[in-house]
Amino acid sequence: MIPSPWQTLARIGQEINEGVLFSSIFSTLLKVVTAVSISFLLGFLLALFASINQNVRHFITPFVTIIRAVPTIGVILILIIIFRSNFLIAIIIASIMILPMLYENFYTALKEVDKGLLQMASVFKISGFKKVRGIYIPSMLPHMFSGLIQSVGMGLKVIIAAEIMAIPFRGTLGSNMFGASQSLDFELLFAYIVVAIALSFLIEWGLRLIARLSMPWKRAISKE
Repeated sequence: MIPSPWQTLARIGQEINEGVLFSSIFSTLLKVVTAVSISFLLGFLLALFASINQNVRHFITPFVTIIRAVPTIGVILILIIIFRSNFLIAIIIASIMILPMLYENFYTALKEVDKGLLQMASVFKISGFKKVRGIYIPSMLPHMFSGLIQSVGMGLKVIIAAEIMAIPFRGTLGSNMFGASQSLDFELLFAYIVVAIALSFLIEWGLRLIARLSMPWKRAISKE
């Protein structure tokens, strides 16, 4: 039942030749990027309000806890009943699952901004734009990239699960996995599992590379 690595690689090559693989990857990645972008914006805004007002923080915390505890499959099934758009279902479920992670990362980043630097900026009457560029952004970048790396990996898994559950999806990684399982085509199933894993590794590697390039001061500190 389990194909050899060579059989799996050969099937991946076949999917590439047939023009199916890259279109499926693009369709799934489009949902991931959309969901992460929505959660990124909402997570930052919620974290900003929560860092300014503790009452907002106390109000948001129970909802974040509930979202983390709710089973992903349960939410997918509820959304299938409510919505008819499978694309919308995948975006909503991934955004909901990713949001708590990004929110906590942004909140931690905002609370850990060096208060001494902010006081010094106020003494020297540095403009708000320069404070954001020189103090807030450098302080938040490590947390931001950490949250992005985790959220993209989780988002990819959630989107694929939604594509499998919210049939009929067509031309996506999830739908191809579902079709392979229905036809007992284990070579094809393992081929798309390998593709999903490789895609997750490539995205994480790319984000880590961007993080290193965006934070040259961390490279300088590590060398010392």
